[in-house]
Amino acid sequence: MLKARKPADKMVTKSVLRLRMTKEAINQNIGSASLEAALSLKNRNQVLCLGSNRIVNLLKKRSRKKGKTQ
Repeated sequence: MLKARKPADKMVTKSVLRLRMTKEAINQNIGSASLEAALSLKNRNQVLCLGSNRIVNLLKKRSRKKGKTQ
């Protein structure tokens, strides 16, 4: 039980999106047809995760500006 606690504590500090994408990639790559397909999925997930922080920040800024003008 203590061995599971250390990785679990580390995982809760990560974003939900990244954890979901990692789980999806693991599940899909178990039966992956090729290394190329696995790397393509990994690259897609990285792009989505990198872009997600920018989108969230833009939406936060936009909602703050709307709040100031109303």
